Amino acid sequence: MKDISVMLPQEVTEIKILLLGDVHRGSQQFNEKEFLETVEFIRKNDNYYAILMGDLIDNATRNSESNCYLAVESPQASVEWVINKLKPIADRILAVTTGNHEERSEKEVGMDISWWIAKCLGIEERYSQGPFILFVSMGKNQNRTGVYHTFSLYGIHGDGMGTTLQGAVRKLQLMGDVVVNADVYIIGHSHKPLIMPSPRIVIDTKNKKHNIIDPLFVNGQSFLNFEGSYGEKKGYLPTSQRKPIIKLKTGYDKKYVSLEIS
Repeated sequence: MKDISVMLPQEVTEIKILLLGDVHRGSQQFNEKEFLETVEFIRKNDNYYAILMGDLIDNATRNSESNCYLAVESPQASVEWVINKLKPIADRILAVTTGNHEERSEKEVGMDISWWIAKCLGIEERYSQGPFILFVSMGKNQNRTGVYHTFSLYGIHGDGMGTTLQGAVRKLQLMGDVVVNADVYIIGHSHKPLIMPSPRIVIDTKNKKHNIIDPLFVNGQSFLNFEGSYGEKKGYLPTSQRKPIIKLKTGYDKKYVSLEIS
């Protein structure tokens, strides 16, 4: 697990974060229009940021479940396309992790595709090969110059959630057992956009009391069309392409986390 720290200007008191994951560039079902519109929206709006959640390319190989003969382009062409399209918002990408589709190349030939994408975007220090804790510092805590509010987000691409909504919910909830007090938990892989609060009690031994915390759990969407997909052929339910939006906001001596969906 990697700690990633991003310090924004203290003048910034509110940001919104979109999860860019399960893009699967190279697949016939990739929704290019939706992806490009999302990236352009981030570019045009200064208070919007992104986290790259893995599976940016489909990466169909001869030994993978994806059929390489149905791919619309080579993995190399997909990587180049993704890098070029993300360059305009590179400074707005807070963290990068890898997905199981990129890991195919690492397993077969030792090539870490997600690291290469991050390096070419100039944000190699924000890349984690696995789970990450993202610390976002912004705003003035009690109006003090140089003293920030800091938010914590625990993220992972995810795996092994099966095809049911219940499986995705359970995997999301289990993240709270791994990291107990993050402000936000984020995961991808299942292609099922979910937003879920999950309050819990933490013990404050310093002040000899307990506190109730109310973190938010978020499962990101995919950028795949359902028609002609693997899920359609298997008889699965369609997955929504509505996008969860994580909102971080600071006050005088408090910080606020909330969720929207577009």
